[in-house]
Amino acid sequence: MNLKDTAHILQTQKDRVIKDKIACPSTVCISIRSKTKQAWMMTTRDKAFIVSPVQLDDEPESARNKNFMVLHHRIYKKFPKFNAIIHSDQINILTAARAGKPIPPLLDDFVQLVGPDAKTVDPLNVAAVLSGLKRRNAVLLKDEGALCAGQDMDDALAVAQVMEKGCRTFIETFFLGGGIPINWFEARLMRLVYQYKYSRINRRVK
Repeated sequence: MNLKDTAHILQTQKDRVIKDKIACPSTVCISIRSKTKQAWMMTTRDKAFIVSPVQLDDEPESARNKNFMVLHHRIYKKFPKFNAIIHSDQINILTAARAGKPIPPLLDDFVQLVGPDAKTVDPLNVAAVLSGLKRRNAVLLKDEGALCAGQDMDDALAVAQVMEKGCRTFIETFFLGGGIPINWFEARLMRLVYQYKYSRINRRVK
């Protein structure tokens, strides 16, 4: 996949993320990893560039976006299953990220797509971000929103949408005394069943 093709794919997905209100035009940041294991990122500027620390000094990016490049590079290296990453700042995700509280498993689809819960971590602490993604597809970045990952861009978008739904449910139930979380065992069992059965069925359909 050459630079021109990659830029076109990223621009299409970036427009999709903005249209679906997963991220704002002024903060959007996405990346994909190709079959050759080369990762590419696109931020607020309509330019695709390689996700690599070597590129940091060559790209006129903001400190925020350079930090995201480091995060994406480390995530792809740590988690081979991820091939797409989206930074989401939807209203409920951003509210939860600013509150700094973990999101409990209140919804079935949250457990299946996101994980048994969602932690809030310091976006500058790469080790904490990697730890927050262990056995999960999303993590809240304090004051920034959420980092949502998947096997492809469709999966990452689904994770972002369900993450927003889970954050909204948590916020609304919090003011009513709190919801009843799915217990530890059931949450992990539901996620395992989804990952090893239904997600594979969906992938064959694709």
